[in-house]
Amino acid sequence: MDEYTYLILQLINHGVPNEILGNIKEEVQNFFHLPLQEKKQSAQKPGSLEGYGQAFVTSEDQKLPWNDMIFLKALPVEIKNVNLWPQKPPTFRETLENYSEETRNVAVSLVRFMAMGLEVEAKEICKAYQRRKI
Repeated sequence: MDEYTYLILQLINHGVPNEILGNIKEEVQNFFHLPLQEKKQSAQKPGSLEGYGQAFVTSEDQKLPWNDMIFLKALPVEIKNVNLWPQKPPTFRETLENYSEETRNVAVSLVRFMAMGLEVEAKEICKAYQRRKI
């Protein structure tokens, strides 16, 4: 077996309030409805995924549409680059902060439950994760 094993999951009944989910969805939709010049104020820097840009999938067999994207780091705070966070819509930043805090709480709970299932201390899982550069 490889040194690392990956898990992908979908978490339902996670406890993030529907209001928070609705707010972030609305803010992101509002951002993508802004004029291109407004969106470009949060543009990706060359060689970086973070910020506003386009996602391209290279395929010889398919004709794929142009896809706009925005990739922002909110947590941990040390890697947050608010210079790329949109200033419009005006409530985007506050909404993203609220959403990030709620999802952080879910992540902390998830790690605790995983630790209980593995019969290890949650601190040990966090240490192992922090040692690995992703």
